[in-house]
Amino acid sequence: MGILKLILFFLIVISLKVNSIEVSEVQSGYMCGVESGMSFVCHDTQDIYLTDQSECTFNKEVVPCTWYGYSFIYTENVKGSSLQCTYNSSKKATAGNTVEITGKNVDSMEFELVLEKESGFFSNPLYSVYKVKDKKEEPEEARWVCKAEGKTVLDISLRFYSPVLPF
Repeated sequence: MGILKLILFFLIVISLKVNSIEVSEVQSGYMCGVESGMSFVCHDTQDIYLTDQSECTFNKEVVPCTWYGYSFIYTENVKGSSLQCTYNSSKKATAGNTVEITGKNVDSMEFELVLEKESGFFSNPLYSVYKVKDKKEEPEEARWVCKAEGKTVLDISLRFYSPVLPF
């Protein structure tokens, strides 16, 4: 009777679907199509030069900004599961969204990316508010790392360059 229980146990374990998500075709850089809701990385680069060429809503105010972000194709996902992600930056900033400020002097945060389907295209448009600096500074370096079941599936690094007053 003990062998039958052991075989039944292994059959149950084998039948459970483990999230062994695969991520491919990772791109990061400038985003296009954000206003239409069909965002995608239109210029794959690690260097983001901040400009005032777009408008974004930050803390209920329309502000000049630059859209950037990342995208990828995923397969072998369990519907509705999420990636556990961290964000780290070399500089502190005010974090927020369209309706509120979520943190001041923030240089790291944790978040989840929920993947609704078993496979598909995922795009995460982000933006930085345009600010002109008084003097030249080293670029901000930022990194996003996402894991599934403890395994790193996404690792993106970007550098941000702010404009400097010419006088």
